[in-house]
Amino acid sequence: MFIVIEGLDAAGKNTTANLIAEKLNKTHGTVSYYDKNSFPVMPNDIGASFEHLHQIIYNKKNQHDYNEYPKQFWVTLQASWFDLQYKFGIKPLLEVGHVVCSGCYYKFMAKYVYKGIDSEWIRDVFKHVCAPDMVILLDFDSRITVKRRIHFTDTEVGYLDGFKQNRELSFVEYQNGLLTVMKRLLHTNNGILHISEYVNSDSDVEETVNACIKVINDTYGDRLQDTIVLSWIVYIDVTNNEFLIGEM
Repeated sequence: MFIVIEGLDAAGKNTTANLIAEKLNKTHGTVSYYDKNSFPVMPNDIGASFEHLHQIIYNKKNQHDYNEYPKQFWVTLQASWFDLQYKFGIKPLLEVGHVVCSGCYYKFMAKYVYKGIDSEWIRDVFKHVCAPDMVILLDFDSRITVKRRIHFTDTEVGYLDGFKQNRELSFVEYQNGLLTVMKRLLHTNNGILHISEYVNSDSDVEETVNACIKVINDTYGDRLQDTIVLSWIVYIDVTNNEFLIGEM
């Protein structure tokens, strides 16, 4: 089973995904943590292209050229990036167990829908990229997550998209806008684990991880031993320990 921990910048995706994989690995056999920014082992020619893609997409020195290219240019590059990540990084791990990945392409899709790209067009571009079996959305207000950071990149504050005010205020406005779009995209794709309690300290991380694991176990149970592709939508209120599950 392929589980993605999704969320915006500073939401705690890496920490949460890593801890979930670590705990599930003790009870459900082989469960691997995967970082979507990893460099998987590839044939030399493909690996060279993959590294070049990374340089184009993520090299901060290229950010001044960001708006010189059509938005569709960046969308197709990112679709290629995630497709290679799945084929050479995630798929081999799924052949021997389950994968919990920190982040996927939903945040990226949300950014470009927010910029004005048609959501149906961008879904069509990404339709060849394997979709996760479950998406867990860390739904934290950016007014909380902004306190976790001292420095912000231009992309995190929306500077390249016209947000020119105080960087902290820009982060809050831009990230909350992206979160709204991401929820809409996820509602029409895979399942969501909607955590309504804000986690803003280390002492709350364990509670969030346990809440995620509970829903995963309640949804799949013994089927974690198989690689059955299902789509679920899950809402959970950590404070009241209540949740509602439905198949999409």
